Amino acid sequence: MDAVAVLLRGNSNELRQKLFADMIACFKAYNIRVLGEMNDAILVANKDWPYGEIWSICDNGGELNIEVINKSDSIQSVAYSHNTCYTDGATLAYWIRVVMDGEAINYNLTWEHLLEDIREVAAAPAMPCSKEPEDDRLDALIRAAERHGIESDNDYEAGDLAEMLGFCWKVMTPAQRDQVFEASVDVVSDWMDVAHTKREGS
Repeated sequence: MDAVAVLLRGNSNELRQKLFADMIACFKAYNIRVLGEMNDAILVANKDWPYGEIWSICDNGGELNIEVINKSDSIQSVAYSHNTCYTDGATLAYWIRVVMDGEAINYNLTWEHLLEDIREVAAAPAMPCSKEPEDDRLDALIRAAERHGIESDNDYEAGDLAEMLGFCWKVMTPAQRDQVFEASVDVVSDWMDVAHTKREGS
């Protein structure tokens, strides 16, 4: 699939063509993955897809419309031109990431001076996609399980934690599972069945 051609929809404006090509080349730096196309839109998601929402992006003449698939009320417009002046692909990719994160776009922020560096990023974001506050949600979940055990029965605490760990396990990649297993096995090694200390087939 040629994502740039899908967005251009036959209107091969040279400036727009470069803009969209740079934007798509920069997607990987912002953890955005192109999945395919639908009508005149490209479909994108986070790199850890199939977990998370799928977004469609289509050109609307001077702006890109971006929305979550099957959520028509989620549509937002991201302007990329003003008075025939175009923004750059690195900044446009960043703005799309901001929309996917549910935050407001700061149109005064630009990454044009870092375009070539961002294009070359292969994995982790070179620039922060948004301000990330300290994430204390894990502690909140653990404290909630502890309270459940104190107020009800100790078995509830263990059950809650086991259920949460089971959910985490489902969304992990095989490599992540191996890392978590190897880091955690020492904690319970005295009670561990030797037959389960290695992944099946290894």
